[in-house]
Amino acid sequence: MNRLVDVFVFGVPSTTNNKATRDAWKSAIRAQTAHLPGVQVPCRLRVVFQLSHEAFVTAPPYGSDLDNLLKPLMDALGDTLLRPLGDECVIELHATKRHAVDESSVGVAIEIEGLSEI
Repeated sequence: MNRLVDVFVFGVPSTTNNKATRDAWKSAIRAQTAHLPGVQVPCRLRVVFQLSHEAFVTAPPYGSDLDNLLKPLMDALGDTLLRPLGDECVIELHATKRHAVDESSVGVAIEIEGLSEI
């Protein structure tokens, strides 16, 4: 295994429920990962969503659905980090959500490791 990407994307993680906030989130992901090289091997993706306090108030008690947080992230990464293969190169996924320490740490930590065999 070798680490290919280790980046934090700042912004408000959004689910697929609200088009405007979802599109803004996807734009933030694309803008903050466009400069990184694309993954061209099978990989393991680890993500940690750092959600604001409001995310837990509007979707109690545990915040936004994790699967709904993943969809916009994967779509946006398909245009940047996961190009040219797209998200089919992700063969292992680990996702977590938690409260952000403060508003300056809202976003998602992304780690991608290349896997030599599947």
